[in-house]
Amino acid sequence: MCYHTNKEKSHNSTMSNEVNYMQQRITINFNTDSKTTDKTTILEYCRSHGIAGIETPCGGKGTCGKCKVTVTKPYYKDVLACQTKICDGMEIIVGRKDSTGTKEDSMVVLTNGENVSEKFNEHVNRNVEDTLAACDIGTTTVVCYLIDKETGQIISTRSGANPQRSFGADVLSRIDAAARADDNDKENGGLQMLQTQIVSLLNGWISEMLMECGRTKVSRFSVAGNTVMCHLLMGISPEKLGKAPFMPDEYFGREFNPLDRGLENCQTMIIFPAVSGFVGGDITAGMMETVNCNELTLYLDIGTNGEMALGKGDRYVCCATAAGPAFEGAQIELGMPASKGAVDKVWLEGRRIKYSVIGNDRPVGLCGSGLIDALAVILKAGIIDENGTILSGQELPILFRSYVFEVEAEEAAQSTEPSLAVHIAPGVYITQEDIRKLQLAKGAIAAGIEVLFKEYGCTPCNIDVLTFNDHDYDVIVFDGDKPVNTQIDGTVDPRLDFIIGRPNITWKTYSESPCMNNWVRDQGTYGYHCCKRFFVSPESPDMFKGWPWGASGLNWQIIRYADVLLWKAEALIEIGDGTSLEEARECINRIRRRAMHSTYVKSFNDPSKDAANYLINEYPATGWTQEYAREALRFETRLEKAMEGERFFDLVRWGIAAETMNSYILKEKENRVYYSTAKFTLGRDEYLPISKPQYNFSQGNYVQNPGYGDF
Repeated sequence: MCYHTNKEKSHNSTMSNEVNYMQQRITINFNTDSKTTDKTTILEYCRSHGIAGIETPCGGKGTCGKCKVTVTKPYYKDVLACQTKICDGMEIIVGRKDSTGTKEDSMVVLTNGENVSEKFNEHVNRNVEDTLAACDIGTTTVVCYLIDKETGQIISTRSGANPQRSFGADVLSRIDAAARADDNDKENGGLQMLQTQIVSLLNGWISEMLMECGRTKVSRFSVAGNTVMCHLLMGISPEKLGKAPFMPDEYFGREFNPLDRGLENCQTMIIFPAVSGFVGGDITAGMMETVNCNELTLYLDIGTNGEMALGKGDRYVCCATAAGPAFEGAQIELGMPASKGAVDKVWLEGRRIKYSVIGNDRPVGLCGSGLIDALAVILKAGIIDENGTILSGQELPILFRSYVFEVEAEEAAQSTEPSLAVHIAPGVYITQEDIRKLQLAKGAIAAGIEVLFKEYGCTPCNIDVLTFNDHDYDVIVFDGDKPVNTQIDGTVDPRLDFIIGRPNITWKTYSESPCMNNWVRDQGTYGYHCCKRFFVSPESPDMFKGWPWGASGLNWQIIRYADVLLWKAEALIEIGDGTSLEEARECINRIRRRAMHSTYVKSFNDPSKDAANYLINEYPATGWTQEYAREALRFETRLEKAMEGERFFDLVRWGIAAETMNSYILKEKENRVYYSTAKFTLGRDEYLPISKPQYNFSQGNYVQNPGYGDF
């Protein structure tokens, strides 16, 4: 028996984060492998020899069609690994044929929108006490981090598909597989194979990361995962989780000796505790971060096993739902992990569907984020209806008819839906069946949330935690070449339409037309909104005629009363005692009450109606902590003083300029080419450098600002 990759690396290579996606060539030799017979399927062979790269969402029942491999000898044919028996001398290719087998093929992990795979070479040569590791073992995906204990920085990352996927896409398939025996071990065969697969993956990753960072051992290895995944890691049978009352053998929440489970290069290991059979460390890890929270909070861990909790103080309710792996790209026609070639973002730009690809490579498939984006985009474009059905013929908007096509019968053989699909990228599409699977996953999560609220005896309106939202507030679609705001009835803060002009919304007192898209100098760069603040109505006698309105004689307000109230509130919040916090709340609420009772912008087509569903309320006293008040103050300042040119200086004063600016740049670089290489450097870019002439004028008394070179 022998096997190798297209890079001439054995499947036992330390590059274990890549093996799932590298092409592997396998040759079967009965003479050197006594436990292999002509009754063994290709899938069984690969499982028993630790060869990853075969996905079997159905658990090897032959119903999903996902486990295709290529046999090159004694015949050349693509076959289902779970249904095809091996023979002596058979040669098989497993994995993506177009994979390069390089690290660029490994999965991408994002934290707060930033790629965390960057290595920090300044952390080399630290001792073991300085090094921590954390791992999230998902049913579909595994992620591992190496962390510098002193700085808290992530210094190395690995991610990839859970190799146990060859035993099935869901936890029940894994439970069933763990209960099976093989000829060599009647008691623990399946369980042993499952444990070996995950332990081998983690050992390879930890070894690589330690070597990269010049370190020798991890002092503490923290693991989060659903209850089944944790049982499999520890070599504990999860069989009881497959039948009522679904009680685990182990609830974890304590330290273990990693060596007892075959994990190398780790001194201690802790597994986050489980709550019940299917509410495990995934959700408790997040809840422990806010253990002292007195605000009604909803926690969600969206994955193949969707876990969620709701509560505050000493009362929480929790549940789990079988969401399935669709959100992670599994069981989807062209679904794939977030690796090189995956479409990870999809958006609507005019009359075209646009996309981005991980690694800027040729698009191969859709990962989870790309799937969700794609579904949202085709809904906005009117390609699917409110039920998720792909439209056809005259029902389709004429601008997007070219995107819909009929898939071949073989590709839609298992679907009862019309065999339609929607082009997303060259060679990449989403089928009607894919949409249904995403709907089922979303429905499972929504059902779980509904159960939680019912059990707790409240509604979503009772949630105290305020999310200070950065998402877009509206959707622009095209009527011919004219952009139209489709959410004029959406719920917005009333200050929005006082500050900016939105397409199809009344512009101040102007009665000739609503706000028009051509009032923006460069729509491709700046979008379709324009500034209202500091501009007068075109009907005003003070208007200076220009394009679109030119300039005006309007005096700008340098300091407003709202500024004074916000300054006072900020000072009181930083004092932080109960009386000061309450006074700060009243200052902020005075501003919100003024906005609440102001005269709202009216609909252009019907001046008796508001232009949107305006909604604004006061901040309640409940949950008004210093941290919450600080966040509310910053959010209110952003709303109240938008377009006044002071936000950057606020960010610097609050000490959050770097994280805010870099988050903005990361998002905008997908749309604005001039941000492609931009970066805000903490400790330098908060201030401009002092110029050499000014230094000379000071007669050498000035000291250059931090981060810049000498004069």
